[in-house]
Amino acid sequence: MTSRNSHSPKRQMSGFTMVELMITITIIFLLFSMLAIAAGPMRRKARTKKTDGVIYRISLSVAQYHATTGYFPPDGLDGETVETAEGTILKSGAALTWALTQPVRAMKKQPDGSYKAMGEQEPMGDFKEFTTPYLDDPEAIELIDGFGEPFHYDRLTGGRSSYSVQDDGDVHVNWDAMASPVHHDDPREATGEAVENPGPQNVDEYDLWSHGMNSHTDDELPQDVLANWSVPTVRVDGDK
Repeated sequence: MTSRNSHSPKRQMSGFTMVELMITITIIFLLFSMLAIAAGPMRRKARTKKTDGVIYRISLSVAQYHATTGYFPPDGLDGETVETAEGTILKSGAALTWALTQPVRAMKKQPDGSYKAMGEQEPMGDFKEFTTPYLDDPEAIELIDGFGEPFHYDRLTGGRSSYSVQDDGDVHVNWDAMASPVHHDDPREATGEAVENPGPQNVDEYDLWSHGMNSHTDDELPQDVLANWSVPTVRVDGDK
């Protein structure tokens, strides 16, 4: 006779208990939180590197512009007017953008030191991925950094007398319509933080800079500036 208990009942697979489910959700939440915390600095680092790369690319185009024309691009300051075909006045980074994206008249230096026009050449570069328009005027655009904010530019070929302190948002195109609520002082005046000594940094050439990762916000720090000069490493009480 076969015993009634000769075959054990099949063991049923049990699902997650409520405690196990809560632990799993907590672990997933912690992992996502850690990822989010790490992502912030990684994004800032990537955008900082992108800004440095844009500065390098702009510098190459400016050098080509200088070699072609015999002078550095205008900055629309010091009484000089840079105006688009539609009449928009451009200054600082916007004036630089216009100069680099317009056809240029090539000049050749003569033995007597004068320059002779050699015809028109193509623009120095295409910066479409690094520019943003703020007006309907297609020529009123500005070079932007890795954080999406406009660059500053100051031509200094006239020596210290051509130094233009840029502590006003009016140097940007259509500043009033921009989302950035704050425009900070010129970082070249932040001695020991953004510069070793105040004033122009590349006399007889040009200064080019981005306000950095907290650009145009209340959290902006002078030492966060990214520029075509060496920015001092200052963090606490002026200690380098």
